[in-house]
Amino acid sequence: MKKKSEVEEDLVKPLLVIPEVIWKKLMSYVLSCPVEIQGFGTVTAQPHGQLVIDQVFILEQTASEVGVDADQFDLSRFIFEMTRRGDNPGRIKFQWHSHVNMEAFFSATDVGNIESWQGDWLISLVANKRGEFNCRLDVLRPIRIGVKLNPVFTSPISEELMQSATLEISQKVKQRSFGFRRAVRTGQSEGSQFFGINPDDYELWTQGGDHGLGRS
Repeated sequence: MKKKSEVEEDLVKPLLVIPEVIWKKLMSYVLSCPVEIQGFGTVTAQPHGQLVIDQVFILEQTASEVGVDADQFDLSRFIFEMTRRGDNPGRIKFQWHSHVNMEAFFSATDVGNIESWQGDWLISLVANKRGEFNCRLDVLRPIRIGVKLNPVFTSPISEELMQSATLEISQKVKQRSFGFRRAVRTGQSEGSQFFGINPDDYELWTQGGDHGLGRS
C-alpha cells in the first residue's frame, strides 16, 4: 500500500502557464484603459495538468470604472469566425477583466458571470493597474469545483541563444563519469552486507576520463 505522501504525488494538480508575451499583452490592455476592461483567451490543455494560455483578445464592450458589459453579438461573430477558420471555439476557456485601481478580487458579479458560463470549466483572472492579480479555475460540470491558481510566467528561449550556449558549453565544460570497481583489500571487510554484496569491497573510480559536453 502506498504512503499518503506517495498517493498525493500521483494526483494531477492544475498548473496555469502564461507566456510572457501573452501576459504583457493582457497587462497592456489593463494599463491603457482608463476604465474597466474585459477580455477572453484560448487555452491549450497539456499533459500533467498544464493549462497554457496561448491567446488573449478583447471584443466590443461598454465599460465604466465599476463594471463592463460585453457585446454578445460581437462575441457570437468572433466564435463564428473562429469556426470558419477551422479553429475550435471550445478553446475559449479564459476570461479576464480589470478592476482599474481597485483591489484585484472576484466580486459577487464576477462569481455570477463564472456560474453562468456555458462550458464545463473556465479560468478567470482579475488584475489592476498596480500589477496585482487574482486567478482561479472553476469546474462547473459534472461536479462543481473551484481552485485558486498561481500562474507560472514563461519566456521562450530563442534557438540562436540555445546554439550560442551549446557552443560555449562544448568549449568550457567537461563531464566526468563515475563507476564502481572491486577494490583490492588485504583483509575481510567488516562492512554491512546488502543482498550478499559488501559495499566496502568497492571503491569509486573515474570511468573513461573527462570529455566535453555538447547539446544532445
